[in-house]
Amino acid sequence: NFGPTYPATVGAFQTAFGGGGTDVSLSKYTPDGSAQIWAAYLGGNAGENPHSLIANSLGELMVLASTSSNDFPITDGAFDETLADQDIAIVHISADGTYLIGSTLLGGSGSDGTNAMYANYGEPYRGEIFTDALGNILATSFTSSSDFPVTDGAIQTALGGGQDGVVFKLNPTCSELLASTYIGGSGDDNAMGIRIAANGEFFVTGATASSDFPMP
Repeated sequence: NFGPTYPATVGAFQTAFGGGGTDVSLSKYTPDGSAQIWAAYLGGNAGENPHSLIANSLGELMVLASTSSNDFPITDGAFDETLADQDIAIVHISADGTYLIGSTLLGGSGSDGTNAMYANYGEPYRGEIFTDALGNILATSFTSSSDFPVTDGAIQTALGGGQDGVVFKLNPTCSELLASTYIGGSGDDNAMGIRIAANGEFFVTGATASSDFPMP
């Protein structure tokens, strides 16, 4: 959304435009689309862009976005509370839209959450968010940060090239990074989509320009 006229509803977790160029705007409607249940802004004093969203079995909404706002709305105890350049944002919203269950930044000292491998409108803002049976939040995105947070035992702990894909998992309140890894070689790479197998393994899709992309 580009301004203060989006029809946010009374009682929503954010009812005013945060500022900057754009905020994420969210609306929930009845199944037949005839009535709005709730609507809210999501953003701070600079720019935000939405990438992906999904609802869990409880009707709670999870949003993957990118932000350049140093006052982006995050929750107490969030895994990462400090903006560095541009970061990925992961937000878990109550089913009635009145409060944030969890919200955190995620990134390093470079640019995170904008796809450098784009050709068409909208492609800079891709990636995907998903949820597992325990309510944990999984997502794919991209980073040019050499210090993007990764977890012990990650399959790739260092940035391979100019941009790598990243795959990560957070607990439902966005307070703990359960798993995180780079995926990429010496060229540019991205991670666009994610699904979970019955045994809990992740399937990730993306693109690569790396001749040394990691293979089994």
